[in-house]
Amino acid sequence: MRYLLSLALMIGGGRAFAGETVPHGWVKAGSFPAGYAVSVQPSGMYKNHSGIVLKSTETLPLSISNETEDSYKNRLDMTLHSKKVESAPFATLMQDLLAQNYRRRRIRLSGYLRVYDTPGKATLWMRIDGPGGQVLGFDNLMKKQALSGNSAWKREAIVMDVPPEAGEISFGILLSGSGLLKASDLKFQIVGKNVPVSVTTKNVSTPKSPVNLDFK
Repeated sequence: MRYLLSLALMIGGGRAFAGETVPHGWVKAGSFPAGYAVSVQPSGMYKNHSGIVLKSTETLPLSISNETEDSYKNRLDMTLHSKKVESAPFATLMQDLLAQNYRRRRIRLSGYLRVYDTPGKATLWMRIDGPGGQVLGFDNLMKKQALSGNSAWKREAIVMDVPPEAGEISFGILLSGSGLLKASDLKFQIVGKNVPVSVTTKNVSTPKSPVNLDFK
């Protein structure tokens, strides 16, 4: 899911569709964003807060084909091969921001989510990118707290340390497969070191000269 999400965020989003309003500052993306509808709810969500609804439509296919890259190495070069895999379509409402105000800090993305008739999964997600787009940290709670079926309002949270070399932070809500997701009372905060992280981030440094040009 990490690879597919990263790929979909690069090629799959950025526009609203007829009859829907994507709220200011947000982008609809994913592997099949055309199969999902977005609507803003000014009130009546968690504790009567405003919120957003992301739901699948009749145009959503059961699965889509995605290309992933495999590689093998021999003595002369490294050749990339692609293969197709079937997976459930998904859509996300997301934001990107520069990481400079959060470097060396611990951040938390939290919010209240609720799902209806959702055989797939719904969740928050956050990703921290470093030099050259390298993923320094990623979490989408899929294996721990993702919602499915029908649920009451549930608070979800992702906590990560932002490395000093971080360049961008991306985050959002995600619905995989069919169903309806409500999200409300989202918060993006700097928190203290007493708040435990949900995933460990990597610290990397950009080399000052080229390395490993023969792929050994």
